[in-house]
Amino acid sequence: MVTAQGVLGCFVDTVCCLFTWYTAWFTTWFTARFTARFTARFTARFTARFTARFTARFTARFTAGSPPGSPPGSPPGSPPGSPQVSRPSGCSVVVVVMFTVETLTHT
Repeated sequence: MVTAQGVLGCFVDTVCCLFTWYTAWFTTWFTARFTARFTARFTARFTARFTARFTARFTARFTAGSPPGSPPGSPPGSPPGSPQVSRPSGCSVVVVVMFTVETLTHT
């Protein structure tokens, strides 16, 4: 026999089940969307800032102008006629960085 209490209990169970399901669905959807947007924005900003800073520092360090009368590559502020300073080639810098990363990641 169907009673009002049974129907009400079934209705409450259904509402609670749907509420739980939709809450889980919304949480999953919102988390995925927020994570994707945050990651994209953070990556873009970080990459832009890092690239700008690295480029500025690299350019300032390795392409600084030589004083007049000095050979190319002399450090700024050195007197005219001072010897050229040898700088590491790009290849040797990359090799040292790769070796350091490999060493640190395998210890």
